[in-house]
Amino acid sequence: MKKLFSMVITLMILTVFLNIIDFNSVISNIKNAKTNYFVFAILMSIFWPILGFFRWKCILYAFDYKPLDFYIIRSILISFSANLMIPGKGGDFSKAYTISTNQRSKFILPLIIERLGDVFVLVLISIVGSIYLNEINFLLSSSLILLLMIILILSLPLLFKVKIFKTKFIILNNLIKNLHKITDIFKNKSNYLFFAMFFSFLNWLLASVQIWFFFKAYNVNIDLVSILMMFPIAILLSLIPITPGGIGVRESLFFVLFSKFASIETCIIVSLNYYFFSVALLGFIGLIFFYKFINAR
Repeated sequence: MKKLFSMVITLMILTVFLNIIDFNSVISNIKNAKTNYFVFAILMSIFWPILGFFRWKCILYAFDYKPLDFYIIRSILISFSANLMIPGKGGDFSKAYTISTNQRSKFILPLIIERLGDVFVLVLISIVGSIYLNEINFLLSSSLILLLMIILILSLPLLFKVKIFKTKFIILNNLIKNLHKITDIFKNKSNYLFFAMFFSFLNWLLASVQIWFFFKAYNVNIDLVSILMMFPIAILLSLIPITPGGIGVRESLFFVLFSKFASIETCIIVSLNYYFFSVALLGFIGLIFFYKFINAR
């Protein structure tokens, strides 16, 4: 039912875009694109698996898990593949499955912490951006997400006291059993969390630069600060699990946020460029690693 709903929403958004987009303008944008900026933007995609690797490694080390670097980068690339179709970056949870061939449940808690840290950084940037843009609705949305995250993080230790049936909920049982490690990590290994969030911030900073390059490639006069303030808002709200890979939702947000700088056609092209070179292209590479991972089992 959820998949059907997701597909229906995606088709509705695509139908609206097909009716309002001027394809002659799209072709003109592509023909007149500045190659140098476009190449610079594409090359920025090299950083995403590298930064993802260091962020994931920091979190794993915080939990005293030290898998081989190859396994870490493999799990990162495969997660790009999973995110091609799973809404809300839910594909990132594949990292708990592909990081090891045994005791995978112990990697779920580190993965949750890694995701929360990444979204936390994104929310903070979005709040700053909302204030900078004087966008009250975006500010309220970002603040609400931050409040929910704080409540979730503070409530995690309480789950340690929950009693569940081991025979029926093995994965959940292992997750709750390891919650006591969070207190130790915050007390004694907070440096790992700091560096993980630093890599997240660097990721979104460079992603904003990539978006700026794409806009410049299509002859749009926009300053980098505005993109840094607005782009994280689009990414944050596109994490709401509505459509596969956030397709349509992200493009709609790009149009809403950047319409005063560029036409709807340019906004959508830039958004699709970002998705293709930062998610889809790396996702196709990840499929190779996933194929080898399955065959090696």
